Amino acid sequence: MLVANLTALLVDDSRELRRSLAQAFAAAGWRVLEAGDLTVARMYLDAGGVDVVVADRRRGAGAGAALVARGLPVVLLTGDTSPVPGATVIAKGNVQWADVVEAARAAVVARWAGDREPMTEGIPG
Repeated sequence: MLVANLTALLVDDSRELRRSLAQAFAAAGWRVLEAGDLTVARMYLDAGGVDVVVADRRRGAGAGAALVARGLPVVLLTGDTSPVPGATVIAKGNVQWADVVEAARAAVVARWAGDREPMTEGIPG
């Protein structure tokens, strides 16, 4: 499975939102970390092992957009759908959690594809 051993860090001040989102990620095979604010989120990030961050863009937990600078894939849930460089932005409206999980998976895959060196071994010249 593509998400085996991948870790999502969920950052939001709403415990209920984090829990329901965590259930969706766990059901899809992800390891899940939860942070209710940016201080806790930064502690998890500093410890390493996070593959993607899913955060609220501008709530009490702090500006999720501030986590983009860490260089990890970031999915921002927001009512303000204006672009954020380096992040996938998803409107909160009627979003399905499965769509958020898929956006996180796609962000990690895109990151992997961007980090890979072109394969040259075994290609006939």
